Amino acid sequence: MKNTDLTSSDMRKLKQMSHTNGAYVIIGKNGLTDEVLKQLDKELEYHELVKVRCNKFKEQREEFAQHLKDVTKSTVIAVTGSVILLYRRSKDEKRHIL
Repeated sequence: MKNTDLTSSDMRKLKQMSHTNGAYVIIGKNGLTDEVLKQLDKELEYHELVKVRCNKFKEQREEFAQHLKDVTKSTVIAVTGSVILLYRRSKDEKRHIL
């Protein structure tokens, strides 16, 4: 299954799973740095479902969501408040949550 093959049922399930998922990446005062992108890539590979907090950049969250999607080759599941929820299927089949 590719990220683009997600059904609306899959999206709903991922949103529900995000309530208990503890994987976070925080965009700090320096914005989208290489370190943030590297950390996000690692978290997506390990957890598949990651919340990205952008508290200081709330008004730019839609732009950030699109940029993060493009850079990490992930799918934006939701953008709510200051949180962007991203999903990317892991290469390791043991880690698959869907």
